[in-house]
Amino acid sequence: MKLHVAALWILGIMFLVAGIGHFVAVAQFAKMIPNDWPLKHEAVIVTGLVELALAAGLIWPQTRKLAGVGIFLLLLLYTPLHIYDLMRYSPVIGSKTVAIIRLPIQAVLLYLASLIAWPRR
Repeated sequence: MKLHVAALWILGIMFLVAGIGHFVAVAQFAKMIPNDWPLKHEAVIVTGLVELALAAGLIWPQTRKLAGVGIFLLLLLYTPLHIYDLMRYSPVIGSKTVAIIRLPIQAVLLYLASLIAWPRR
């Protein structure tokens, strides 16, 4: 299986599950957002919708590259939130170890999104 195809499946499933999760666990996702930011719950709902739309965009070849760019940009925007979570005394994502491991995973996800957004020939 080509890495590009694997990237489609991995990110498609991940963004589908995470998008649904934004609606199932709004309060948990809102904890990732710094306390002084307004409209935290609304931001979780909107990003959940965006994640579902991006997952759907991976299905069709006509929208795949655009969805890949969107996923890449969204992952890039999420990265400071993961760093912020790591800096907390008790990270929302779990232990400090999990928060540390999450950062290289973010880099891998960014790489996979880049394979979709800017396919190599």
